[in-house]
Amino acid sequence: SYGCGIIDEIKIVSDKLFLKGELIVHTTFTGAESRQVQTIDNTINLNQIIDAPDITEDCLLDSYLSIMDLEVKPRFDLSGDKNLMDISATINFSACGYKIRTIPCVQDGYSTKYETEIKKSVCYMTSLQEKIRDNFLCRNVVEINTVGIHEILSFLCTDITSTFTLSESSYTVNGEITTEIIYEDTKGEICFAQRQIPYTYKRPAGVVDCALSCTPHCRVTAFSYVLNGDNQLDIRAEVNIRCFVFAEKEKHIATDLSVNRDKVKSIKTAALTIYFADSGEAVWDIAEKYNTTVDAIMRENHIAEALVKEKCKLLIPKM
Repeated sequence: SYGCGIIDEIKIVSDKLFLKGELIVHTTFTGAESRQVQTIDNTINLNQIIDAPDITEDCLLDSYLSIMDLEVKPRFDLSGDKNLMDISATINFSACGYKIRTIPCVQDGYSTKYETEIKKSVCYMTSLQEKIRDNFLCRNVVEINTVGIHEILSFLCTDITSTFTLSESSYTVNGEITTEIIYEDTKGEICFAQRQIPYTYKRPAGVVDCALSCTPHCRVTAFSYVLNGDNQLDIRAEVNIRCFVFAEKEKHIATDLSVNRDKVKSIKTAALTIYFADSGEAVWDIAEKYNTTVDAIMRENHIAEALVKEKCKLLIPKM
C-alpha cells in the first residue's frame, strides 16, 4: 500500500490551525484463490485542529503532510468474507509561519559641524522573494528488461525528491519520481520493477543580486502510462510544486557613532554648488559628500523623494 496526504484548506484562528485535507491510499493485492492483481484507491477525509501558538493570522503559511507509517489489513464482514479493509496511518504535519517585520536601524551618520567616527557591523536580512504555486507535466520513457510485457497490473508513483538551485536567472527544481510497476510478462509470470523518472522545473527569476534559499515541496497529483512495444512505458506525471523563495541580503548597520566636539570640520565650499545627479542616486549620499543635510537639499530643490527619480541638476545649499 502507498498513501499520500493532500491539504485542501488551512485557516488560522486564535493561535490554532484548522486543517482540511485528504489521505489517499493506493492498495495493490491478489485474491486468496486467484493470482489476479487488483488495485483499490481509498480516500479518507482529514479534519484536524492543531495548536500553533507562534503562528498568527498575519503570517505567511507554508505547510505539508507526509505519511510516516501506513498499515492496511483485510477485515471480515458480517458474512465472514474478507471484503473490508482497516486502514491506519501516522501522518506528520509540518507548518512554518513567516511574518513580515519592519526593523528600524541606522546605516550611516555624520555631523555637518564636527568630525565623526562611525562603527559598522554586517548583518543579513531575509525577505520573501517569491511565492510559487504551480503545476507542470513530467514525461519520460522507461525500459523494463524482460522477455516482454503482457499486461500492466499495477502502476504507482510512490515517492518524489526535489532540490532547488539558481542558474541563468531561473529558479530550477530538479528531482526524481519513484515509480513501482507490477506486470505480467509474456510467460505468465508476475514481476515487479522500480524506475526513477527525472524531472526539471524552471521559472524565470529576473535579476538576482543576492543569495536565494528555498525548500520546495513537490507531489504527484496525477499520472498515466502507455505501453510502447513489448518492454517500454511512456510515463506522464503531473507534479504540483509549492515553495517560498527567500532572498538574503547583506546590510552594514551602524553600531556606534561618536562625535568629536574638539575637532570642528574645516571644509571650504563655494557659495553655490550645482550637482548633476543620476537616476536612483540617494540624496543622503549627496548631502554627506557636500557636508549639508538631506532636508536642505530637498527644500532647496523642491523635491519630496529621498531618491533621485531621473537625471537632473541639484542646487547644493551651503551650511
